[in-house]
Amino acid sequence: MKDRLKQARWALEMTAQSKGISVDEVRREIERAIACAWAEGHDNELWKQIACEDRIPTPEELIAFLCAEIRREELN
Repeated sequence: MKDRLKQARWALEMTAQSKGISVDEVRREIERAIACAWAEGHDNELWKQIACEDRIPTPEELIAFLCAEIRREELN
């Protein structure tokens, strides 16, 4: 998981660089989106799969999870 989180941090940095904004700004925007989605229903299966122990995931945790899911789908 550490490698996935490191890759997620890199993705945040690359996004910030490509948009000409700070990494903190990218994180805040993703945090807002996560908070909105969490408010819609944090008890659904997707959130349970992320395994954040019933707390809102960080942007890095969500990115790492989504990347792993995409890779898994590509292998199937």
